[in-house]
Amino acid sequence: MNRNSPRRRAAFTLIEVMLVLLILVVLGSVSFVAYQSVQKRSMIQAAKVQVHSIEDAVKMYYTFHNRYPPNLEALYDRNADPNNTNWKATLDKPIKPDPWGQPYQYQQPGTHLPDKFDVWSQGIDNDEASYIGNW
Repeated sequence: MNRNSPRRRAAFTLIEVMLVLLILVVLGSVSFVAYQSVQKRSMIQAAKVQVHSIEDAVKMYYTFHNRYPPNLEALYDRNADPNNTNWKATLDKPIKPDPWGQPYQYQQPGTHLPDKFDVWSQGIDNDEASYIGNW
């Protein structure tokens, strides 16, 4: 081969491969951070929807029985409210945990709504500032 003739490149250099890998890592980390943000917002929204669904079931219980349930289990289980002889279910099945795997909380009379009731999720970090409730 003549030294003055142009050489054909047969492969990528190590620097080019490292540069492509670096770009892929940066893109991956940016998309991961964006995904976490979207996931957190969707979990909060799901908890809000579930709290309002539970709130509606409690209100329906009040309509049927003229009093609030003693606990959330009374919405779907006759044995959870033994004092109620004319019990009627307002939910078909047990309430699933919140998006963070914790049970929903119920208090009657409520702290935030003293003349009614409180239903809430303790949120992602169980801090009162992050509670998601019906108040």
